[in-house]
Amino acid sequence: MNQTEQTAKKATEDEIDLIELFKVLWAQKLLVITITAVFAIGSVAYALYLPNVYTAEVTLAPVSSDGNSMAGGLGALGGLASLAGISTSGGGDTASNIAIIKSRLFIMEFIKENDLLSILFADIWDAEKGKWNVEDLEQIPTLQKGYVKFTKNVLSISEDKKTGLIALKISWFDQELSAIWANKIVEKANLFIKQKAISEANQSVEYLKDQINITHEVDIQELLYKLIEKELQTTKLASVRKDYAFKVLDPALAPELKSKPKRSLICMLGTILGAMLTCMLIFIRHFISNMTNDAEKGKIYRRS
Repeated sequence: MNQTEQTAKKATEDEIDLIELFKVLWAQKLLVITITAVFAIGSVAYALYLPNVYTAEVTLAPVSSDGNSMAGGLGALGGLASLAGISTSGGGDTASNIAIIKSRLFIMEFIKENDLLSILFADIWDAEKGKWNVEDLEQIPTLQKGYVKFTKNVLSISEDKKTGLIALKISWFDQELSAIWANKIVEKANLFIKQKAISEANQSVEYLKDQINITHEVDIQELLYKLIEKELQTTKLASVRKDYAFKVLDPALAPELKSKPKRSLICMLGTILGAMLTCMLIFIRHFISNMTNDAEKGKIYRRS
């Protein structure tokens, strides 16, 4: 048998197999329809059960820092400041500021200040009695649990590397709250980072003053005085600048349309999953049945 004949024979066998599989499915068509319908109804019920989630978004631009020009203008002071652990940047770099927003300290403070634990864990909060509806005190949500839920399910931050713009999104079941939280986080972030910069600048000034007292070289003292002047300028700039780290280009508004769930997609996938599982079950049963019949025929043949 040449190659062409072998190929034709294989194609014929495959066609026969496909026809056989189709016959198997057709014989069990009621089962396929029934189970698929059950999955379809279940997916529709599940999709309708899921609450709407609304996503509010704030578009931010990082405030340009004059740190590079400042460090260049300081000349030898730049190296001295680095050795002393003093930053020569204004509002800090974007990655660090975003990391601050995502940090445990920042988010836990935000949750505490806005009393969000009872909202984040509303399913176990009794608003009428004003207490947690739990059997064990260890089940009472903590700020750390609130941080995990907030950063995992509520807050998302992304940066466009091409434009440098930052999108801060809050997803929640209440349209108004999602917008309020998004705007409040940006406001708190600017204040938080500003206070951090002022505190670090004040610490640097105290450190530099101590170094002046123990240094007797006039040239070094002059450099230290210039560093002190630079740190005082940082505190003044931070005090008057409202948008210290992030400039709001487009504040969050209460979204009119939900972002989740995708109910039509859930229903479609649920129906497809039901059909696929049913077909697999039928094929497995058919395969096992054939193996059992072949084994029985083998026993009969050996006995005869």
